[in-house]
Amino acid sequence: WRTEMENNVLITVCARQNYMGQEPETIELTTEGCLRREGERLLLSYEESELTGLSGTTTEFEICPDHVILRRTGTAHSVMEFRLGQTARSLYDAGAGTLLLTITTTKIVNHLDETGGNLQVAYAIEIEELGMGEIEYDLVVTER
Repeated sequence: WRTEMENNVLITVCARQNYMGQEPETIELTTEGCLRREGERLLLSYEESELTGLSGTTTEFEICPDHVILRRTGTAHSVMEFRLGQTARSLYDAGAGTLLLTITTTKIVNHLDETGGNLQVAYAIEIEELGMGEIEYDLVVTER
């Protein structure tokens, strides 16, 4: 049994952001992380870096059979729930104030198990009720 802080996987995160009025941006990060099973769900966590602008933040994906929850704790705080075709609201606090996020999940493709695999989550995002664009995460997880 691995402890939560023990890194046992290599995670490649590709985040594509396509905000209205801006050039699309892709951030790719490869980092060590932890993948563990708790009952029906998988928990995938890693430490953010300066590359993502979230240094000091831990990101955790909770992957359930019918939805995915993204939690950030540390210098940034947020909880976003992704259910295909559904809209959810959450608060995002990056220290300079709290913003209301409205997300509409457009894609969840889960090919992860406790040995690794791939997870894709895409969503349309509004910030403070203003349509901003779309974000897609593509995570590839391999055993170390």
